[in-house]
Amino acid sequence: MDTSLDELQSLLTSKLTQAREELRITNELVLDQVTRVPEEEVVSLASESRSRPSEKYPGFDRFDYNIRSQMAAAGYDSIRVVLDCFHELGFVSTFRVDPHHLAHFVLTVRQGYRDVVPYHNWAHALATLHFFYLLTKNCRLEQLFSDLEIFVTIVSCLCHDIDHKGTNNAFEINTETTLGALYSSKGSVMEMHHLTRTVAILHSPGCNLFSGLSEKDFNEALRVLQNNILATDLVRHFKIIGELKNVARDGYNRSRTRHHFLVLSLIMTSCDLSDQTKDWNSTIEVVERLYMEF
Repeated sequence: MDTSLDELQSLLTSKLTQAREELRITNELVLDQVTRVPEEEVVSLASESRSRPSEKYPGFDRFDYNIRSQMAAAGYDSIRVVLDCFHELGFVSTFRVDPHHLAHFVLTVRQGYRDVVPYHNWAHALATLHFFYLLTKNCRLEQLFSDLEIFVTIVSCLCHDIDHKGTNNAFEINTETTLGALYSSKGSVMEMHHLTRTVAILHSPGCNLFSGLSEKDFNEALRVLQNNILATDLVRHFKIIGELKNVARDGYNRSRTRHHFLVLSLIMTSCDLSDQTKDWNSTIEVVERLYMEF
């Protein structure tokens, strides 16, 4: 009996030590990297009147609009474009999003993307968000999903690759990096890091887009956020292809939670890879950036 108790105590001590180490690493990798943005910039953005992006950028609501090439143009204000998207789609009013929180959140997320990374950078985040914006505007997603799911998915698109280092999951695991050590047992190493960074920002002062939600909706928002960001790991995508084929064959059932998860996962993958739907020259540039990165 004493031996069993000693073994149990040893196991519990080991688990506790591991949990503390994971928390320490998480704080170093995530919480300490959430940098402050200038308050005056937040106030200025939050106090502005918003308009539809297509009013300033004609064609913005069309699938042939290439946001990557437009970003290269002088005077293209990507931060205000993102804010305008959130306002136009009604999320700010529907979910009582504080305009200051939204501006602070978007600026902080922008800082979280590394400009030195050739492909998985802020331009990729904006392209991913824009494609989901197009789906929302043109494909009647409200018939498939709740307003909350749509709101959280556009947040997921913006954040899904935050703090990407230009490496992949295999590299992180095989080279035994800190991220690999922290998340390898959970799978989807980089996606877990992107998710953790996003949640850390949401819990930072003045950045919680979900503060106007009920406790039930807040928990649901975090669940959808987790599913969406982890779904951008193509390993996970290939695992659900069989189920997706069944949904395509038998029809989408809005009353089934699993169908929501499956189709939202597919949408996240589609938005993530949407550069391939643009013109040839842009697609070639994206491929070249991918080769530079990997």
